[in-house]
Amino acid sequence: MSKRCCTAVISITVTLFTVAGIAENLNIFLSVAKAVFVPPAVTFTPYAAPPLCRSNSLNAITDIVYLPFRRSFVFFRKDRELLDSLFLSVRDVILRMFFNMNKSESFTPGFICVLHTFGRDLKWNPHIHVLLSEGGCGNFTVWRPVKHFNYTLLRNSFRTALLNRMESHIGKSFKKMKSYIYKNCPNGFYVYAKPALTNPKDVIKYIGRYLGRPVIATSRIDNYDGHNVTFHYKRHEDNQLVTETVSAVDFIKKLIIHIPDKHFKMIRYYGIYAKHHKNSDKLFFAVSREKIPFIKSTLNFRFQLMLAFGYDPLWCECGHRMSILEICHKGSPLIEIHKRSLDSS
Repeated sequence: MSKRCCTAVISITVTLFTVAGIAENLNIFLSVAKAVFVPPAVTFTPYAAPPLCRSNSLNAITDIVYLPFRRSFVFFRKDRELLDSLFLSVRDVILRMFFNMNKSESFTPGFICVLHTFGRDLKWNPHIHVLLSEGGCGNFTVWRPVKHFNYTLLRNSFRTALLNRMESHIGKSFKKMKSYIYKNCPNGFYVYAKPALTNPKDVIKYIGRYLGRPVIATSRIDNYDGHNVTFHYKRHEDNQLVTETVSAVDFIKKLIIHIPDKHFKMIRYYGIYAKHHKNSDKLFFAVSREKIPFIKSTLNFRFQLMLAFGYDPLWCECGHRMSILEICHKGSPLIEIHKRSLDSS
């Protein structure tokens, strides 16, 4: 076999369009709905992408945002370990909601949680975006679509789950604040639903925006004169454009408070998206027969290397594609013979 002598470089943008192409080849038409849940002072936003199903209508993504009561934001700022409670509360609420649909089936969705600690004005505003599949995998049913979420249940359940975890972590001193929140949030936390997106490229762009979003985009920074920084944002309450000028030091302060602690996971996977989930293998049966050959073609090492690193491991600089004669694992006799021949040369 000739030595691979040429490689190519592919940008993240090209990779994203490659993923979009795969989605189009599979005829996946994804929809996105966005909801915002507002508890005491935290925001939880769920997003989720479903597995490949026989019906295009099942391939949907629901984007939910959970937002706590504003007066509780300070607790997450002083003790960042509470941000774990935010993740766990969202997880418990979603899994419980699907479990209650049929307790014997114990349906499990797939969802990805992304933590944002900032708002448009760069202030401390912790919330979670959740990418949530519109359906779940059961003990006996491969896939059950879910086209409606009870947002009233989610608001109240998220409020209860989060406040209980905060009280367990903080202690009895939190009881007064807990009672205050229940009194001032009788209907739970705010939920906002966004109209669905149906174009795969739009969905991928939407998801990517939240998975790798900085505190502020450079396009929102209007001016820097060496002393002051001017930036703008659209205010949530009335959607009005607001321009703000602060000193460079204050601007840096606004940014560094959003730097996560070392080893803290800002993106977490739950349900069927978690590693080694018991139902992961079953989901393959939800794929239509005509799509299986294409999916299998994307699972080989050549395609994975092309997608991840942007080069074809079998393509030679001479312009020919190499053929695989044999795959030798580390420690095999052929590899050892090859090593000895190199050492002796």
